[in-house]
Amino acid sequence: MNQHENEGNKPTRFNQDYWHLDKRLNVGHILTTLTIVFAFFVWANKIDARITTLEIRQAANIDTSREIKGQLILLNDKLDKLLVKLYENKK
Repeated sequence: MNQHENEGNKPTRFNQDYWHLDKRLNVGHILTTLTIVFAFFVWANKIDARITTLEIRQAANIDTSREIKGQLILLNDKLDKLLVKLYENKK
């Protein structure tokens, strides 16, 4: 058998099935890669905007819950005073 002939289905460096790297760049590959990179940055920017919005809402909710807690404490104090007065009037 000749060295240039394919032995069975085994790829050799002399036939077309052999793997190789091409030094040329395809414009389609470059455009696809740039599109993917651009899409990633757009996605990351949207995620950042969503996180910022959630942080602002969370800060507002914390402030609101502090106000409600303060009002509940005042209401509890008023109820305690009222109960003390009712208890004293019954005696």
